[in-house]
Amino acid sequence: MKEKWSERLFYYVFSLLFLLFSLGPILWCFLLSLTEEYELFHRGGGLLPPSLYLGNYRELLDHSQRVGQILLQGIGNSVFLSLLCIFIGIFAALPASYAFSRYEFRGRIFILRLLVLTTVIPAFATLIPLYAVFSKLGLLDKRIWAAIVYVSSFLPLITWIMMNYFSAIPDELYDAARVDGCTERQLFFRVILPLSGPILLTVSLMLFLMSWGQFQIPLILISSPEKRVLTLVLSDFMGRNDVSYGLICASGILSLLIPALLAVLFRNFLLSGLMQGSVKG
Repeated sequence: MKEKWSERLFYYVFSLLFLLFSLGPILWCFLLSLTEEYELFHRGGGLLPPSLYLGNYRELLDHSQRVGQILLQGIGNSVFLSLLCIFIGIFAALPASYAFSRYEFRGRIFILRLLVLTTVIPAFATLIPLYAVFSKLGLLDKRIWAAIVYVSSFLPLITWIMMNYFSAIPDELYDAARVDGCTERQLFFRVILPLSGPILLTVSLMLFLMSWGQFQIPLILISSPEKRVLTLVLSDFMGRNDVSYGLICASGILSLLIPALLAVLFRNFLLSGLMQGSVKG
């Protein structure tokens, strides 16, 4: 009994420390967004605001003002780029993962190992060569090419997850479809694809959430103010002589709402899809 109590205490303490470490900065940012700019500097940045100040949120949600227009445009660009990543990512990963799980061909293991190896390459290590290539070919400031670079960073992970999901489908299902006279194309589109709804939703959520928080890639490849994503528009609240900390914190909190809402609404699909695609059957 004593051992169980100590294990439970360790679990609670570790969970509390993890929550403080992960949610502490977000909570602090939220409190700063509710603090008036004058109070923020006058009180030296105390933790709790003396009174709730909603002026930052009113200003950001007022589309007649410049900051509200900037925020709305950034949200629209982020949503568009994330949806574009989902389309490109699914289109590229779906046939590749199915082929890896279904067929044995020369070089299959080598390609899989090379695919996994690319996940350890940091994105910033390729930004300078990417910028040089994009600049020479005239591809800068084009969102579709930025989305392709996004997807290239996520493609190994989602391909591996989808491959394991397809590998877990029983061979009897393939045999039954063959007996019924299905060709390989009919087998894929009529049998396998309808069964892939959970993993497709999982991968789509992963692509959306990972694309939403990108900063380095759009900073280098997208320069037009009207095409900048939400993570880049925060720089508009920083001038040469002043920094609007309240607006920056408030916009940061608002930028978390869409991915947080998606994660909460579809958490069961996300977890079940990751569990089904994480272990090869």
